[in-house]
Amino acid sequence: EEKALIEAIKSGQVAGAALDVFEKEPPAPDNPLLKMSEVICTPHLGAATEEAQENVAVDVARQVIDALHERAIKNAVNLPNLDPETYRVLKPWITLAEKIGLLYSQLFTGSIRTVTIRYGGEVTRFSLKPLTIAVVKGLLTPICGPIVNFVNAPAMAEERGIAVNESLSTQKEVFSNYIEIEVASDDSAKKAEPNRIMGTLFADQLPRIVQINEFSIDVEPQSWVLFIHNEDLPGVVGTLGTILGQNKINIAEMSLGRISRGNKMLAMTVINTDNEVPDKVLDEIKKLPSIVDAKVVKL
Repeated sequence: EEKALIEAIKSGQVAGAALDVFEKEPPAPDNPLLKMSEVICTPHLGAATEEAQENVAVDVARQVIDALHERAIKNAVNLPNLDPETYRVLKPWITLAEKIGLLYSQLFTGSIRTVTIRYGGEVTRFSLKPLTIAVVKGLLTPICGPIVNFVNAPAMAEERGIAVNESLSTQKEVFSNYIEIEVASDDSAKKAEPNRIMGTLFADQLPRIVQINEFSIDVEPQSWVLFIHNEDLPGVVGTLGTILGQNKINIAEMSLGRISRGNKMLAMTVINTDNEVPDKVLDEIKKLPSIVDAKVVKL
């Protein structure tokens, strides 16, 4: 309120004022505030100078280069601001977090209602927000497609009514450093336990999936991965290898987890392949008598 300010300055209640905005923009030449020695007036568009615009252009160019080289991104809108050293440490964890989310949405069915993310070990020394965003992005990408990114993933989850919880776990696990997600969905509500996936980093800093529900495995989450639930019987692995080989699908890695259920031994067989497993090959695998279910995911 310019009139009140002028009166306060004249009365001595206000000793001085510095303004970069006025009731009317730009101020009229006869505005009394412009003529008062107690008032400093500056333009409202200080960043519109040639020098300021050039500096902004240089800063933006450098930040684009950093983004393209997957370095820390400064001043990103709606993204956690990480310094280069923190980003270097967290980058493989961010990759792991997104892979865990991608795996869940392709491996399990049902509308997601609640996501609980537990962090353990050295990763808890840092801000967990980038990792939580990565998990949510991974979960939503197979559902919503490429429109999901690190900026809008939290908002898209909220729009879908998905509750996201994160916690630091002191519970002792086989792995001292890990990320674990537990997802409650419409399908999981029909059974006793929600679905869980745990991942960690080995010494090579490459992400690994080490547990899916009760199955302990060791899977590098990249490219095409074939997940098979089967009875643990002699000849199953050999038959799978034969079917894939006959269809010119090369096995890159294989992991096997086993549990005892009643009088049966059940297994989760996970096979990394160098190329996609076609539907007709997947159908052939599903028809084997010892196979409970089989799915192909892209990570």
